[in-house]
Amino acid sequence: MNNKTGNFILLCIFRSKYKKRTTRIFIAGLGNHGFTLISYAVCLVGRYSICGVIDPSERAKFLAEKILKCQYFSSLDDAVDSKSFYGEILYICSDHSSHLKYALAAKERFASVYIEKPLITSNRQVSDLLALGSSGINVFTGFNRPNAPYTKRLIESLNDRFNITFVVNGHFLPSDHWYRDSGQGSRILGNLTHWLDLSYRLLASYDVVSHIDIFLTKGSFDDISIVLRQSHRTINICFSANSEPIDGVEEFVFWNSVNSTGFINNFRSFASFNGYQKIFVNNIRKDVGHIQTILAPLKGVDFIDPFFIKSSLFCLSIENMLSNKISYSSFSSLNFKYINELTNCETDIAIP
Repeated sequence: MNNKTGNFILLCIFRSKYKKRTTRIFIAGLGNHGFTLISYAVCLVGRYSICGVIDPSERAKFLAEKILKCQYFSSLDDAVDSKSFYGEILYICSDHSSHLKYALAAKERFASVYIEKPLITSNRQVSDLLALGSSGINVFTGFNRPNAPYTKRLIESLNDRFNITFVVNGHFLPSDHWYRDSGQGSRILGNLTHWLDLSYRLLASYDVVSHIDIFLTKGSFDDISIVLRQSHRTINICFSANSEPIDGVEEFVFWNSVNSTGFINNFRSFASFNGYQKIFVNNIRKDVGHIQTILAPLKGVDFIDPFFIKSSLFCLSIENMLSNKISYSSFSSLNFKYINELTNCETDIAIP
């Protein structure tokens, strides 16, 4: 039993001491991530109650009815037919390919939607993503690394000329893991999207217009190396998952800029050197921004992430490179280029 599961047992014991709030919160997808992370943050940290869960599994039914004490629905259609599918926030952490389906169903029924990564898994979903962006619903995403405290320190340490390297040891996934099912996307959309999103936001903060050169190398099994280049800024991402890390996903960041050099050690420690001053910070717990990101929709602020469409299309463009065995491409914030599956020709979509 992990710490978060133990915390949920404490939540059950002390639930009567928590004042229930009137905010209507639904969760679509109550798997490991939805239960031990999102429900944990919402219920135990935020002290909110969840009103409804949508998930086809028997385990989710048990957790919803016995632990969360809320309504349970085995499908989106059942939830909609019940007339109970409405409220302030819908958290979406279902299987990857269904994220947009839930988000589009929520846009007329909820004030805000929180979508776990990835937002899209194929070119066919691009038009739906654009429709979501123009619908007026508040869109929050599970891209949490920009909210990590050490990421903010990293940004403060950079100037407009830098080289950053992310080294990521991901979870080992067996061949029958659902991540590998057709339509769910590769490890690029399932995992690397976190660091691709952070990279895009870093580069866009300096120059949102310029195109980004992308170099992709696919190694054996899940090994992937990506180099992103924009003007005099370079970001290297090295991902591997040949065996399971001892403490979950491991992340190491190294940078060299005109202002400073430094590193982040698995989001537990931070070091920066600028020639005159050394900054070193160490924390016992790893903090990649999960809790801050999950609780953001509960702050009651109207919000539309200005980058969620461009970042998602950026990630999808690299997914397309992998599936089409392309080692070099470029991405523009003005339009999205992809190979149309119907015509086998390159198609452009203007990015709003």
